Amino acid sequence: MRSNEDAGETWNETTVTDIILQHARPFVKSAKFNQNQEGVTGADWVWWWLDDVGEAFGMLVQAKRLRIGTKWEIDFPYPGDWRQYKNLSATAAELDLAPVYALYLGTQRYRAPVTCRSSAHVEDDCERCAMEAISLLPALLGTIGGGFDQKDGEAAYRASRPLESFADAGTHVDLSLELHLDRVDPGLRSFLLEPQHGARQIAKMLFERVAEARRGQFSLATEERITTDGQQIFTEYPLDRGHFGVPYYPNILRGLRRTPPAYVMDALAGFELPEAIRKNTAGIVVKQL
Repeated sequence: MRSNEDAGETWNETTVTDIILQHARPFVKSAKFNQNQEGVTGADWVWWWLDDVGEAFGMLVQAKRLRIGTKWEIDFPYPGDWRQYKNLSATAAELDLAPVYALYLGTQRYRAPVTCRSSAHVEDDCERCAMEAISLLPALLGTIGGGFDQKDGEAAYRASRPLESFADAGTHVDLSLELHLDRVDPGLRSFLLEPQHGARQIAKMLFERVAEARRGQFSLATEERITTDGQQIFTEYPLDRGHFGVPYYPNILRGLRRTPPAYVMDALAGFELPEAIRKNTAGIVVKQL
């Protein structure tokens, strides 16, 4: 991004994605499929995080670029044009993945004078600001029900987490105020309250972003339950939708699995993947934690 800005050129989502994956090798494995029209297929890439105990967390990731004019804008869905978001959500549900936006936020200079606001911030070459160039945001938050629309680019930036922070085992995630702590089973409660590692930590970091937004909504927390796929680590969740329109627990945590699907191992071995993956996504990324 910086080299493009230095040359006075713009950058787009596809270009940045390709550059990221090129530089991430061999630490990240990836396979790119034939490019479909994003407006038709919705999300871009399947991402899987694999840990050393065999558990996995899967996401369906769609890239969104920050555009800065008189306001910060990210092309989140807006009333009357929900096609991309609906496709992202439907495909993520079909594949049992968490729908996520990868926000391409540019360099510290591009975002100036807005900064990371960290106590360790420095004006030139701030490490935290540099980390925020690529950040992850649960797709539920990129809706009016989730709190953001196209004109809320700065708020979305503040709510996202830097991609690099997901590899930091020391990142603290506080869910002690989660609305359903007294309603979930002991295993899920332990997940919410105790430090996590590996795939569970990735899932918890994303879930915390949604849980925080839910605490700011006025709808009552319901006691209904939903039961899900036995391959998931947690199989019973609160049915609470808040203002999101869908239950927020399974929206994120369905991606957390006891073992990765067979197609993930196929991707690592270079084998052809199922049609449902090749048809509906641009490619697959696998990161071993």
